[in-house]
Amino acid sequence: SAPELAVTSCKRPQQQQQQQQQQQQQQQQQEQQRQQEQKEAKLQQQQQQQQQQLQQQQQPYPQLQQKPYQQPQQNPKNPS
Repeated sequence: SAPELAVTSCKRPQQQQQQQQQQQQQQQQQEQQRQQEQKEAKLQQQQQQQQQQLQQQQQPYPQLQQKPYQQPQQNPKNPS
């Protein structure tokens, strides 16, 4: 029975190591998921910011467009 005990004592640490490795892998996966969620949240924030910037940029454009439209009206009057 003595050699059997030696075998089981050899096997046990391996099982513990495997369990630890599995736990570590699970933790890593969870961390990766969290990071992905954070990245997605940041991406959404960036997209929202970009949309806001676009809206802000679009607002002054109609004013700019009105000015060049008035100019071509003045241009035909000049030759006549």
